[in-house]
Formats: sequence, structure tokens, C-alpha cells
Amino acid sequence: MKKITLVSLLFMVVIIFSGCGEKTETGIEGGKDIDVVMEKGSQTNATTAEGICGIFTKEFVASATGLNITTAETYAIEGVDSSNCRYYIDGKKIAPVITIGKFKNDLEKEKKKYTEHPLFKGWKILKNDAISMDNLVTYNEVGQLNDIFLITGTNEYYRLMLYSFKTIGSNEMVTLALKAEKEIRK
Repeated sequence: MKKITLVSLLFMVVIIFSGCGEKTETGIEGGKDIDVVMEKGSQTNATTAEGICGIFTKEFVASATGLNITTAETYAIEGVDSSNCRYYIDGKKIAPVITIGKFKNDLEKEKKKYTEHPLFKGWKILKNDAISMDNLVTYNEVGQLNDIFLITGTNEYYRLMLYSFKTIGSNEMVTLALKAEKEIRK
């Protein structure tokens, strides 16, 4: 129980520090939840009008992971040039299972966060040789895969972030990264 509490607390801190805790809006239309895309800042040229949710649809993520993805939600991170999508397995949006984002951000700064910040003590950054694209994979202090960075340029990358260790494992995340890699290279 202590591990679950510690891991949950760690993820909340990660969300706060990464800015992923940005408030998103949803509305009700005919009794059905709808997602409201928040427009903040510019989207990168490589993304569509729908952003990452339009490139990596909930059906794409469901097919790659074997999960029943019920909702995909676009969101923005204040002050970061990115396009992001959260994927949920419940209709209530209690917690995202996975997020995928495309960033124009200082990759060295991102790596430094994992190697120097006290909250990430014991975390490791490795390359996964199964993924042909230049990549970084972060593992928490107990060896669980947390993030996969698919690097497309000097400071351009896609970040696949795992939120729920109970729902999906490392192998499924790598499978998702491999399928995302094929989509990126199209």
C-alpha cells in the first residue's frame, strides 16, 4: 500500500512540475461528454488542426495497447510549444492512462530534470534498441518504465508518458512507441 501511495504521490508531483496539470474543459452535449480543445500558443507545424489526438487517435492507441480507450482529450501546457493528447479507459476521465505529446523543447533540460531533481532520485535514462528511432526511455527508482521520448530533431520529440502501471505495462508501452514511430515516419 505504501508503494502505491508513494508512486501516486510521485506522479502527482511529476504532473505539477511538467505542467500537465493544466485545466482542461469538457462539456455535455446531449448527455454525452465532449472534449473542448484549448487553444494556447502555437501548434507545431508537423501537427494537424486536431493536434496529437488527430494523429494518434484513440482507436490507434487502443489497437497498439489492447486497451479499451474511451476518450482522447487535447490539452496545452502553458509556456511550452507542444501538442498533447490524454487517453482514458473510463468515461469519467478520473485519470489518464497514457499521454502523447509533440514538443519543441530543450531536450537536455528535460534529461537534466530526470538526473538531477531530488524527486527523480534513482531514475534511469536508457536507450531502447528495439526502437530504431533515436530515443530515450525513463525508468523510475523501482525499474518501471515511465516515459519514452522519440526524438525527431535537435529539440523536437514525441513523449509517450505512462500514468497507470496497473493498466498497462512496459512491453505495451514499447509496442505503442514502435507503432507511433511508424506513424511519425509516414
